[in-house]
Amino acid sequence: MGYPTMSIGVALVATSVAATQVVAQEVESSWEGHIGIGLRHEPVYSGSDKTENSAALDINLTWNNLLFVSSETGVGAYLLNAERTGGDFTLGLAVGYDANERLVADDNRLSGLRDVKGSPTLQLLMEYDLGLADVELNVSRAFGSDGHEGLTAELSANFEYQLSTRTYLGFSPSITWANSNYMTALYGVSSGQAANSSFSKHKAGSGIENVGVELSITHLLNDSFGLYGAAEYSALQGDAKNSPVTFDSSQLELTTGIVFRF
Repeated sequence: MGYPTMSIGVALVATSVAATQVVAQEVESSWEGHIGIGLRHEPVYSGSDKTENSAALDINLTWNNLLFVSSETGVGAYLLNAERTGGDFTLGLAVGYDANERLVADDNRLSGLRDVKGSPTLQLLMEYDLGLADVELNVSRAFGSDGHEGLTAELSANFEYQLSTRTYLGFSPSITWANSNYMTALYGVSSGQAANSSFSKHKAGSGIENVGVELSITHLLNDSFGLYGAAEYSALQGDAKNSPVTFDSSQLELTTGIVFRF
């Protein structure tokens, strides 16, 4: 008498497992993008002539062309997405974190200046597909009295070329503008700071902070797994370049690692 009940129970369990697997597959297939992990070699701070090595995490994931997670911009949502609308323009908002900081502990020559720490940010992201390249504008506002509390706008063009079946080359020139809050915090020297340090007074106003270019290469070993490397060069401009706390206006960042693509 117990066998029909057991059969029904087994059927229900099997149905539940099958449904769970279908849902999991649908959720997994909803995510697109990549996750990379590796090593980074970069200046200790913007304008430093000293470098450091650190772990590098590169995340760029999109869910259903609505939500995204990025190691560069943070967590956000698309108000417009070209993939969904069939157009060329994408618009999004993100909450992120600006890790750009300058600490006295990084260089004892900075003694007498205040620490400029990383800050949470609110970002407006715009992208236009020109066919040959994607043009992007990232406007970021930082918050928190320990950081620079500045406004920046980075304009870049992203080109991608397929060198072979599994090898891709990326090329991205960029230019970054920053307001006076940002420039003053990272490159300015006030009268009080000049009196307490070895630096002369320096006023840093709003303007172009840097121009740069990034070259990257990705080689897929299979459909999901690959290796990548990138070199980013930027040159500080104007008040950032002429700041007494800038010991090297040419900045080079090197990154290499492994990448998993969805």
